[in-house]
Amino acid sequence: MSYIKNSQNIYKSRYFFKRRLALLSVVILIAFSVIIGRFFYLQIFKYDFYKGLSENNRIALIPNVPKRGIILDRNGIIMADNYFDYTLEITPSRVTNLKKTIDDLTPIVELSASDLKQFRKILKEGSSLDSVPIKTHLSETEAARFATNKLRFDGVEIKSRVFRRYPKGAFASHLIGHINRINEEDKEAIKKFGWQQNYKGTDSIGKLGIEKFYEEKLHGKTGFQEVEIDANGNSVRILDNTPAIEGDAITLSIDSNLQEIAENAFNNYRGALVAINPKNGEVLAFVSRPLLRTSF
Repeated sequence: MSYIKNSQNIYKSRYFFKRRLALLSVVILIAFSVIIGRFFYLQIFKYDFYKGLSENNRIALIPNVPKRGIILDRNGIIMADNYFDYTLEITPSRVTNLKKTIDDLTPIVELSASDLKQFRKILKEGSSLDSVPIKTHLSETEAARFATNKLRFDGVEIKSRVFRRYPKGAFASHLIGHINRINEEDKEAIKKFGWQQNYKGTDSIGKLGIEKFYEEKLHGKTGFQEVEIDANGNSVRILDNTPAIEGDAITLSIDSNLQEIAENAFNNYRGALVAINPKNGEVLAFVSRPLLRTSF
């Protein structure tokens, strides 16, 4: 009797074992089918999508910022032009500890309170992917000192940037105007005019006078570099390069010699003057002095 009972128990155990094994085999088969199906879906149907993502991770588009057009008077005298200078810049997305990086930079490059304040302001307004200047107008000594320590600072590099210059200083400033950093209001204007693509990498825009009125002509056309990058975000090689197109030169009807005579005649007195060529209506001099008289 006990022998029969043991045989039945063994039979039942084998039966349940086979059922569990069959069930487990079905689950494994379903799981493998799902995985294979997923692979098939990703490789066939989503191939183009993920290939695009891969290329975007491997290739970076770096804007070539155009050189701003110069402004001349009627005689070809330069009233606004450009010059190149070196800046020390940080790309926050490539820096592990921003505060420590800045602290470590301080003994190498003198960073004033004004430099740090401007850096934080630009950083707040921009993207962590953007390169943000932390020190402009580097001296040769500072540039050389940083170059010898470059390997210590991931995400920090020296760049050459174009700066605006007014050779005659404040002369005719109310007429020429000036450029300054792009703010939120400017971003709205850029979006309104559809200039977003052309202002990639540009951080300044005309604010007043001729600089603002002829902004589209003076700015030029932005080019782009396709750069292959490695896993650390460092450029490996340039795949393609579309050079920037320099902004148009603007020649004014203003005679700077006559403009200087008119401005000096006003001194610190309040008033306005417009000198016009009666033959063709060209403005030869334009002075606007809203300041009150300060000397007697």
